[in-house]
Amino acid sequence: MNYNKVEHIYIHVPFCVSKCSYCAFYSLPAPHLPALRESFVSQATRELTFRLARTQAPSAKTIYMGGGTPSLLAPDQIARFLDTISQLVGIDSNAEITLEANPATLGPRDLAALKYAGVNRLSIGLQSLHDDTLKLLGRVHNAEEGLTLLHNAQKVGFQTSLDLIYGLPEQSEEQWVKDLGTVVKTGVSHLSCYALSVEPGTPLSNGIIKGETPKPPADTDATWFRRTHETLANLGFEGYEVSNFAPTTDQRSQHNLAYWSNKPYLGVGPGAHSFDGQIRRWNTPDLNAWLEPWNPEPPGDSELLTQDDRVLETLMLGFRTKQGVNLQQLTEQFHPHPIPQNLTNNAESLERESLINITTTHWGPTLNGLALADALPLRVLETD
Repeated sequence: MNYNKVEHIYIHVPFCVSKCSYCAFYSLPAPHLPALRESFVSQATRELTFRLARTQAPSAKTIYMGGGTPSLLAPDQIARFLDTISQLVGIDSNAEITLEANPATLGPRDLAALKYAGVNRLSIGLQSLHDDTLKLLGRVHNAEEGLTLLHNAQKVGFQTSLDLIYGLPEQSEEQWVKDLGTVVKTGVSHLSCYALSVEPGTPLSNGIIKGETPKPPADTDATWFRRTHETLANLGFEGYEVSNFAPTTDQRSQHNLAYWSNKPYLGVGPGAHSFDGQIRRWNTPDLNAWLEPWNPEPPGDSELLTQDDRVLETLMLGFRTKQGVNLQQLTEQFHPHPIPQNLTNNAESLERESLINITTTHWGPTLNGLALADALPLRVLETD
């Protein structure tokens, strides 16, 4: 892969205090294994060096440490990642540097140390304001701990984001709207609001099947989605993406915007993905295999995207955002030919259905269209 254009770096930290009941991401409960975490940090630093030392990549504009629970790592370990990147390619003076955090894992001293290390944005996995729901989800913190971490992070000077889940068992739509009003009053600068996804094989799914866990409310996809966007818009938070909200453009997640804009990125750690504009590569989601000596690189696989793949991704990612599909970017996928007429005709049909707005530069989804973001690309690509 060619990492010369990479300005966005993701580090996947696979450790958790305990596995949440709804989680299907690659992560491992490892709260009391400091030696394993140190081995991970050393190997991740090696992978950063392996990927970046041979390139002429520009300075990093965003760095995102996700997981798992990256806040299980010590601040000095986080600093090692940032020092390595700084030495290899440099970090832009205005870079967004995000750490995902579980409220049970960070105290005030940790926050100060992380800020000193260079982290400037904290993404806090609050998920709910209700302790009984948090217990059902398998979270190891309560609501007060989450709000306390948010308050302390704001005092230290972090940009802050909260993750929240709607469509939870025994959750009412009215309670969800009330909770949104509560979190906005905290002064948080960004919200990520996700509909609960009951993934097969997770403890939550198994509990529902066995009748041990209440079923989530029905019709959360459309009804709750619209209510979430309308409520937050009235509270001053623009829904700039299907699940993401911010009061101003400079408080949006710049790292995630890079994904949705189809920009190249580097992923480090077991299960992490990378993309250079043509090739997608991913590390095998296996910590033990990733920790073994590499020959010549971490175990994984890759694929060269075809033109059809690139067109579909441009549409899929673009329609997830309020701005929509960038027509210049779409045109580049068909170069030297123009965008096929059937795609344009289909887009005009979607506009007549009030699902998108067409401008000279973008096909931008309406709120109704954003609710159908996954279906819009297929509608555009339909043939007679």
